[in-house]
Amino acid sequence: MYSGLLIILIPLIVGYLVPLRSVTLIRAINRLLSWMVYVILFIMGISLAFLENLSSNLMLIFQYTLVFFLCIFCANLLWLSLFERRRPGTVPTSKKRCPHACIWHWNP
Repeated sequence: MYSGLLIILIPLIVGYLVPLRSVTLIRAINRLLSWMVYVILFIMGISLAFLENLSSNLMLIFQYTLVFFLCIFCANLLWLSLFERRRPGTVPTSKKRCPHACIWHWNP
């Protein structure tokens, strides 16, 4: 279990630590990562196709997904509310007239 976690976390941490300024290299890496995601999804689909008793397992997968989603969603809402209390944001205002005022305020 920990080896799988390390396979994910080590490249993630190294990727954040290595600065890249070359736009072509960043685009190539983004394309490579997109293809890697497609390969991973393909492999997951194949492994799901060979699963016995797929209908009951899909319901179990849906339940796990729903629980994870609700936990992560609630944790995000909690964190955002705590963050907003700790560091309230300000909305910048301007006295200038908006260039597209006719779109928002119709004056006949």
